Amino acid sequence: MGTMDRPSPLPDEGFGRRRLKGGAFDHLVHEEPLGIELGDTRFITMRSPGQDTDLVLGFLVSEGIIPGREAILGMDFRKGTPSTETQDQQLSIDWIRVELAQAPRERVSQGRTRIHEIRPSCGICGIQDLPKLFPQGSPLRPGQPKLSQEVLLDTLQRFHKRQGLFKTTGGCHGAAVCSTEDGSVLGFGEDIGRHNALDKAIGQALSREKDFAASFVILSGRAGYELICKALRVGCPILVSISAASALSFDICRETGMTLVGFARNQSLKIYWDEDRLC
Repeated sequence: MGTMDRPSPLPDEGFGRRRLKGGAFDHLVHEEPLGIELGDTRFITMRSPGQDTDLVLGFLVSEGIIPGREAILGMDFRKGTPSTETQDQQLSIDWIRVELAQAPRERVSQGRTRIHEIRPSCGICGIQDLPKLFPQGSPLRPGQPKLSQEVLLDTLQRFHKRQGLFKTTGGCHGAAVCSTEDGSVLGFGEDIGRHNALDKAIGQALSREKDFAASFVILSGRAGYELICKALRVGCPILVSISAASALSFDICRETGMTLVGFARNQSLKIYWDEDRLC
């Protein structure tokens, strides 16, 4: 059994058991704040607990705030203390302090004001300079890498099996970074926020020092432009969505040469833009 066949381990804090009207119980996905301290800037994101360091690493790189994993000297995770046990309200939530080798490319508060409060459903809130949305970096290689539809369809089936938190709660998104050679998982994440799920997958792949140039991304939801940009910033040439793509996503992929596939389900695909990578 490959790594993609096994359901992802569920963190104990990933979901909670609640009694419904009528007396029955159900498992509901958790949505809790995470404080992130980056230099002299502090901000908060709502997320499903679990893979928090992957989330922060993936976010910082996929948003272009730092160039790569090597820019981080360390992360200090501080578990929140219930407010009933402390007078310090800042400790009532989980915090991660990020120590950087040098200052980020740009001040976090300039151009990306949404970073002060990252909402799990919004990818543009507060951004003042629209050109900053688009990735900057090396262009993708035309026609490379190759991805067979057989590998893609097989990987999609195993992707669904891996979504343990979704199977338990029905209330979260999933994302994976996979090898184009054999579909093996390089990074995986589940979260109530679709941006967070992709950041977790990217962060896990970065922490394992995987090569994004020979990879493809799978999303459990729609292919919004902000998720396209995240994948492009780390150099991933292929993005596959279980749902639809937007017109802006299509335009970005056409301009950058990224392969975009949608409605990838039930052994069928809608190929929006290819660049001769699918074979």
